[in-house]
Amino acid sequence: MTEINELFIDTATTFRLGQEAAASVLFAKCIDQLALALQQPKIAPQLMAIMPQLLNAQEQRNWFGLADTLEYEILPLLMPTT
Repeated sequence: MTEINELFIDTATTFRLGQEAAASVLFAKCIDQLALALQQPKIAPQLMAIMPQLLNAQEQRNWFGLADTLEYEILPLLMPTT
């Protein structure tokens, strides 16, 4: 498991456990990774399409939706294909 994989899964799990403060710290690190990923032309359009969903979940304090978006929609885009 890569560091990015662990980060996104840990963040999602922490949000699902209701540990909002700890999850927010991890989420900030996820945002840093997303900023880097948005510089990659192959995945930037797909990430940009998901970002409104992610930001809406955060704004609505929908931690389960945010967790699901991180783990099941964004993380697969960030993982290298073999």
